[in-house]
Amino acid sequence: CLKAGVAVEVMEACIRDAQGLDPDGLKRASDYADNVVALFWPADGSHLGYSTPYAKLGDRMLFRPAEVTLWTGATGSGKSQILSDCTVGWVSQGSRCCVSSLEMKPSQLLKRMVKQVVGTDRPSEPAVRAAMLWLDQGLLIYELTGKAKVDQLLDVFSYARAKYGCDQFVIDSLMRLGVAGDDYNGQEAAIYRIVDWTIASNVHTHLVAHAKKGERDRAGAPEAEDIKGAMEIGANAFNILSVWRTRKHEDDVKAQEAVARMGDLAAQSALTDLEKKPGVILNVAKQRNGDWEGKTGLWFDQETYQYRSAHDRTEPRRHLPMGWHERRSA
Repeated sequence: CLKAGVAVEVMEACIRDAQGLDPDGLKRASDYADNVVALFWPADGSHLGYSTPYAKLGDRMLFRPAEVTLWTGATGSGKSQILSDCTVGWVSQGSRCCVSSLEMKPSQLLKRMVKQVVGTDRPSEPAVRAAMLWLDQGLLIYELTGKAKVDQLLDVFSYARAKYGCDQFVIDSLMRLGVAGDDYNGQEAAIYRIVDWTIASNVHTHLVAHAKKGERDRAGAPEAEDIKGAMEIGANAFNILSVWRTRKHEDDVKAQEAVARMGDLAAQSALTDLEKKPGVILNVAKQRNGDWEGKTGLWFDQETYQYRSAHDRTEPRRHLPMGWHERRSA
């Protein structure tokens, strides 16, 4: 540089302002200090994720941005009903959800949700219409009953994210994404595509997948390894929630109810004891970015299609404020 006539000041500036040639993505631990501090000490009002409506779970299970949650369980276990109950709760928390129920017509899905919103079995027509308007503030339905291609579905989800600000998406179910049950390579490609899209879009995606048939159907809530299909399905999910419906408990309740109606005091006492036990087990089998995994008992109310935990009130949740439907109808 001296021979070339470069001034000392220029050389000093080059050394002072020099930048490394590290590849993109190679960082020091301290580069993430602010993010890690926020995980320990989140700022007031910061959004960590949406919770279930069940007080016993509370903040122990959160549905965070850029994560995929897998919901699994045997056919008829109630996983879609619990997911519907949670979706109504997320709308009340301010989430914008886009639901693609490939196994149920939108009108049937919304009938269930209206009961969960209003908290009664047969709401009046004004209450039904008010509940639909209430759901409009945070719910979009992608109507496509049948089989859908993954890219087709994600294209619609991307539109809903961009135009309507949806931050949670529901796919019910994996078996309806045009991938054969024995096509493990296709299932692996589908879950990779969903996870990549979810992370890139910074949203949360809920995916329903069936559990394998076997002893778990009778012995307890399925675990991560009980998911039907390729092992990559559970391995790539951030969270796995499984549902177990205790059918023997339901049968025992019905049997004691029939005898209790005839005035049998022993049956009435047995029925009271049975009703103290939950009929559904929700198992948080995996939570990659959370500190808790475990099982929670839930009670199902046939009239409202709502679930509750041991820490919730026995009265139905009513998401519509008092008189809301009269004002909206007017």
